[in-house]
Amino acid sequence: MKTLILAEKPDMGKKIAQTLGQFSSKNGYLENDSYIVTWAIGHLLGLAEPEAYDDQYKRWDMQHLPIIPKTFLLEPNQKTLKQLKIIQTVAKQCSQAINCCDGAREGEYIFRLIYQYLRLTIPVRRLWISSLTPDAIRKGFKELRNGSEYNNLYMAARSRSEADWLIGMNGTRAFSTKFGGHGNVLSIGRVQTPVLAMISDRHESIDKFQPQNYFEVEAMFQQESLNYKGIWQYNEQKILDRTVTDAIARKVQSQIGTIISCVVKEINEHPPALYDLGALQSEANRRFGFSAQKTLDIAQELYEKHEAISYPRTTSNYVAEDNIPVMHYVFNQFSVTQYEDLVAGGNINLVHTKNKNLCRPDKIEDHHAIFPTGKIPSDLTKEQELLFDLICRRFLSHFYPAAQYRDHTVYTEVKDEKFKTKVKELKDIGWKIIYDKTESETKEKDDPEEIKTNFNINTDQLAFCVKAETKAKVTSPPSWYTEGTLIDSMKRAGRNITDEELREELSSLQLGTPATRANIIEKLKTQKYIYLEGKKLKATDKGKNLIAIIRGMDLHVLTSPEMTAMWEKRLNEISKGQASEEKFMVQVQQFTTKIINKVKESTGISQDSFVNSIGNCPACENGKLIESNNGYGCSRFKDGCKFTIRKIQFGKTLSIKQINELLTKGKTGELKFKSKKENASDYTARLVLKNKGTGEIGLEFSNKRKNSNTNKSPKPNRN
Repeated sequence: MKTLILAEKPDMGKKIAQTLGQFSSKNGYLENDSYIVTWAIGHLLGLAEPEAYDDQYKRWDMQHLPIIPKTFLLEPNQKTLKQLKIIQTVAKQCSQAINCCDGAREGEYIFRLIYQYLRLTIPVRRLWISSLTPDAIRKGFKELRNGSEYNNLYMAARSRSEADWLIGMNGTRAFSTKFGGHGNVLSIGRVQTPVLAMISDRHESIDKFQPQNYFEVEAMFQQESLNYKGIWQYNEQKILDRTVTDAIARKVQSQIGTIISCVVKEINEHPPALYDLGALQSEANRRFGFSAQKTLDIAQELYEKHEAISYPRTTSNYVAEDNIPVMHYVFNQFSVTQYEDLVAGGNINLVHTKNKNLCRPDKIEDHHAIFPTGKIPSDLTKEQELLFDLICRRFLSHFYPAAQYRDHTVYTEVKDEKFKTKVKELKDIGWKIIYDKTESETKEKDDPEEIKTNFNINTDQLAFCVKAETKAKVTSPPSWYTEGTLIDSMKRAGRNITDEELREELSSLQLGTPATRANIIEKLKTQKYIYLEGKKLKATDKGKNLIAIIRGMDLHVLTSPEMTAMWEKRLNEISKGQASEEKFMVQVQQFTTKIINKVKESTGISQDSFVNSIGNCPACENGKLIESNNGYGCSRFKDGCKFTIRKIQFGKTLSIKQINELLTKGKTGELKFKSKKENASDYTARLVLKNKGTGEIGLEFSNKRKNSNTNKSPKPNRN
């Protein structure tokens, strides 16, 4: 009999087949005398919905909660059911299987669910690779491992999935039933809710921020041909009275100063670590405005379709010792590409196993850092080129020496007043030659001034204060989260835990995984908990109120990274055989029950708290106008309010701005409409709110239009 090779996706299966030899193409699989290569299409199976356990769960009812299955049922994805049946058919022709799904927790889970659901019993071996190049695949097939070695990894994946089901299904049904109202689903999730809390808290802190004016004294000093700037040092946190700084400026202006301290440090700035997925998402968002999901999708294409980079869904920034020869090979391959000049300036001997900025096997969980494979595709899209170039330049930077700086910290005293100067003197550009100056990291406001000329200050010589003046400053609010900075914060979530002892223990733990973070952000957008304004991530009223009410129920742990960080730690221990899956699931069930009990006990919370309103209802004046699929209606519709404005009026989809104009002014500005009648010209008119009780909309034409020969123009048709 033959060997079944099961890959996670079609492209991966086809690449494996191309490496192993000649295959005949069949419907949903490839076959030769030794192998049948087939594939999943992502998750072919998932945990069943509650109604699969009991028909009564079709209706969302608080009395049915919590729903805690004794055994979780699996349910095929109907969109990919055909492929699942193909796998079932070809598996009967095989005496053994090779699991070629992604070498990660979710890849293991995808294979095991298929194996379990189809009730397969054939022995399994495991392919575990970080690249889809032919050499990597051939090497992986020579080093296949027994599938049972990954049982703990599967148990961790199963525990994660079942825990998320318990929290998500029960929490979402409880909050939606109690507070959501008609059609308003309030989604709750183990990871998504703490992430929403991060965005909501940042939004609130910015809204509450009160800018404060303060003042500094900036002095310019001269010592022979050297000119340098110093900032007055004072004991108070901020000087709020300008007369104080003006007096200091007058006091030191045109006076002689002495150098009372000068500390010089030699600084070697090494290349930034190779990318893991989170760092790549953050950088691509900062440079190109890519969403986390877009970066993941492009990276996956570069890996699967183009074989241009190594496995992208990695948490590691380091490589192992056996990756060093591969990096040397890739470096040499780049000598005949657009990177040939950078290769010519690099030094292959800098990349070696003793380089701890690069080679740290102890820091690798499943896969090494992302780096190019040496293949330069010729058919990349512009966006693929941008991301690929980021990865290539970060890779090449490690073949260059550290950038060398001389860091100067100088204190100049004038009339008993001290001025501080910080200068970063560039001595050797090193790896930074790879990057254009405009591509350098964002400069922080407290960073020292960077210069390329020599800063030769003489500590024995006096300095003359050429000029001193007050500089007006304003305190800055916290920065809005972008998708990039949010990913960074999710990676550092353990540092945000309030309990000091727990924070120290869990400081390295993260919210979500490289494979899930982008999806979490997209889900928060879909649920209308957050929205994008430019690059800024902002929380909606619905999102902010949900977090406030969860905390008001004394369920703070559901909104903090603490619970998720603890769970991720436990799941990691389960994957290594260091913790019990059964004990973990008991804790999850207990917490699920606590959530349900808290929601049941809650009182005095209006359903209006969880709607994203665009304004008050002009008809009843008590309700809020909330969005539905087709339009905007009053939240008090159950009390009889009939006010509704459809999104599409006379064939035009209205914007929020135009809706607000109708509500506040009773009409919009002039808009262009397309006639639906043949050979009729387009027309211009205003939309007007004809009936404030129902939301009926009409058209208003200009006087010029009214006085023209309108019988040649079409009568507008609704929709």
